[in-house]
Amino acid sequence: MIFTIVTVCYNAEKCVRNTIENVLSQQRDLFEYIIIDGASKDKTMDIIDEYRNHIDIIVSESDTGVYDAMNKAIDMANGDYINFMNAGDGFVGQEVLKGVSSLINADKSDVVFGHEMLWLDGFYYQVEAQPFYAPPYLKHSMGFNHQCCFVKTQTAKRYLFDLKYKLAADYNMIMTIYRNKGTFQKVDMPIACFDMNGISGIHKFRHDSEVFAIERPNKPIANYIEVRKRAVIREIKRLVKPIAVALFPHIMEKKRGIDSRYKQLKNKIDL
Repeated sequence: MIFTIVTVCYNAEKCVRNTIENVLSQQRDLFEYIIIDGASKDKTMDIIDEYRNHIDIIVSESDTGVYDAMNKAIDMANGDYINFMNAGDGFVGQEVLKGVSSLINADKSDVVFGHEMLWLDGFYYQVEAQPFYAPPYLKHSMGFNHQCCFVKTQTAKRYLFDLKYKLAADYNMIMTIYRNKGTFQKVDMPIACFDMNGISGIHKFRHDSEVFAIERPNKPIANYIEVRKRAVIREIKRLVKPIAVALFPHIMEKKRGIDSRYKQLKNKIDL
């Protein structure tokens, strides 16, 4: 079992080193490593060059976005399964690939996924994978993150990322595989950890628009209304939350764990 691990980056000098060292800490005979840089203008490539002898393929050239870069990596991939661990993310430990390789059913599984860990508002959480196709059925979400997902390489080559989606092409790929009767396997182990504090809500409207278009391609008007409604509700919550925290601090703190998939962890995770 050989994995292709891909890191896509652009102007990532602040975080690319941690991701590279994290990936290289895995059992080396289990993976090939591809880095696709979007012609960074900072010191990203200087950092990558320090590890050139340990990286199988390095490409630095302009692209049309993250999914274009990821498609380039898919075309070059030679492993059995491919995983995208982009700059700023990392595996939760040094034996993740070893663990996944021992659990994976390569004869039957097009997509293999596990749990995630995230850093949010001063706390680490383990988030249980809850696939969209299993009860209780999630709406507008895969139920697992692409960093925690391994796609059979030949399947990824067949269903490349659709570049018309700028923010949700990974969701489209997974849904396309599912709709074409692809097989999914959940492994009961955490895979990746990433920082949610830097995720901006600026592109939420476009992301929601793409997700609804993927789920309901024949209902553009209904999708537009629903996305607008979600945007209004999100803005109301943003305005009300500071007031609620000030008036009801104990209640708001308890609500932190209201999602049963989120399990707060006491110890910091060292990637």
